[in-house]
Amino acid sequence: MKKQICKIISNKKISKDIFLLELENKYLAEKSKAGQFVHVLVPAQNAEDKAPFLRRPFGVNLVDKKKNKISLLYKVIGSGTKLLSQTQKGDALDVMGPLGNGFEIKKAKEHIIISGGMGIAPLMQLVKEIKEKKAGKIHLYLGAKDKNEIVFVSYLKKLADEIVITTDDGSIGEKCLITMPAEKLLKQNLSAKIYACGPYPMLKCVAGLAKKYKIQAQLSLEEKMACGVGVCLGCPIKIKTKQGDIYKMVCKDGPVFNAEDIIW
Repeated sequence: MKKQICKIISNKKISKDIFLLELENKYLAEKSKAGQFVHVLVPAQNAEDKAPFLRRPFGVNLVDKKKNKISLLYKVIGSGTKLLSQTQKGDALDVMGPLGNGFEIKKAKEHIIISGGMGIAPLMQLVKEIKEKKAGKIHLYLGAKDKNEIVFVSYLKKLADEIVITTDDGSIGEKCLITMPAEKLLKQNLSAKIYACGPYPMLKCVAGLAKKYKIQAQLSLEEKMACGVGVCLGCPIKIKTKQGDIYKMVCKDGPVFNAEDIIW
């Protein structure tokens, strides 16, 4: 992990409140892997703005080693992301990364990838890496509140063998929870591996499905972070070990954990 000054290649709005930020940096492009994140120091845009004191964590969305760039997919929710959305091409950003431990990719007959809302952000690079490694068939399940949160479907169709979409309001895809069609596939007793990122209730459900069908699942947890390196102890999660239950830090020890180890 290193502190880097990154040049903004582009910062484009691609859907309602959702932006794609592309950064040029050779080190981050070479070192970043699926599931890792970067910690961004968001700058004030004018004298009236108050820059956030803490950095903001963003999962690495896509990596392009040939062009020395990484992308971050984010949704404008609070003051930090609002200021970030106002940054322009050519601006410089102070970025720490890559941070955390990402997904472990091993060959399997089927890879089941489940996304909830903006959980797709760190999962796109995972889909890309599984495809590049020819590690197995990819089933991608995209769940969201509405059609505005379903992004990059055309790009993902080039990588995944199957894409299933659900939304809470039925504005695109089936109107149901994303775990429902995913379970239909799990019932086939596949030789598979599961990966997921999204809201905690969804991840807890995915963990339950993995246990029910005896399939290994890796979950990327979303958590508020301060330091991003495990020093402040601000993002603990309870984990089962052979020696007993302990607390680990989502930033340093995760954000990816084995589902069977998490105590919900």
